[in-house]
Amino acid sequence: MIKMNTIRCFLGFLFIFTIHSNCTEVRKNKQELSENDELNSKVDHLQLSKALKVYSRPDKREREVGLMSAQQFRVNTSENDFGDLKRSCIMCNNVATEDCNDPKNKLIPSMMCQHDDDVCYSLHTPFGIVDRGCFNVNHNITTYVCSCNLCNYISISEMPLMFSKKRDWVDNVIELSRTRHFRKSVFKDMSCLRCEVNTTTKTGDMLDSANCLEGSIGNLPVEDCKMDEICAVRALRADGYIWRGCVKAPLYNYWWAVCDRDLCNYDPPVILYDFVNV
Repeated sequence: MIKMNTIRCFLGFLFIFTIHSNCTEVRKNKQELSENDELNSKVDHLQLSKALKVYSRPDKREREVGLMSAQQFRVNTSENDFGDLKRSCIMCNNVATEDCNDPKNKLIPSMMCQHDDDVCYSLHTPFGIVDRGCFNVNHNITTYVCSCNLCNYISISEMPLMFSKKRDWVDNVIELSRTRHFRKSVFKDMSCLRCEVNTTTKTGDMLDSANCLEGSIGNLPVEDCKMDEICAVRALRADGYIWRGCVKAPLYNYWWAVCDRDLCNYDPPVILYDFVNV
């Protein structure tokens, strides 16, 4: 009987110990699972944060594309808002319109320029004549005169030749005037380069055309001017047109003043004597 009780007690103890061990193992497993879940959650959170940083900041190419798109939008918007960029300029001369001498705040007719890159101009001569309108260095034919032998060699790429300072223009007018008086007094001959070419027609020898365009002295024919003529070069850059030879007029080069706003060509006439008497 005692032996049987001892066996029962031992079995009961063993059962209780087994249950306790199992409970302990379960708690340990739950704790480990909880810790693993927390660790995994932290790892996932860290990866998510990194991913958000990467995708919330576009790469260099995306930023450039975005910037280009924004700029293109602004350009398109500006073009749509403002439409045609052509300028309007005062159009008059003081031979037909007295107020053309001082057109600012006057009822002077204006003109819409033909090209987008046209500017407004006013042209002044030594004789006080003023002309105003639209001007384009590529589409307007311009003339430059000079007062010595073979001086009309200016390349088409340098035309139109404009003076940057009024004083330089005045000095040029004085030089031309003195040369003409000198030629009349000594009956001195004047020789000028003589040629004409228009590259849009695609005719003639290419080398001769190139020499004429560049004004190559030594490769172009020469002509002797009459007593009342001087050397000149005319150019129209858009057509690749240039002409060299002797002319009677103009006798002097003009003073050009250009500006790039609407109706801005209202500057007062250049008075030659104001410079000469200084």
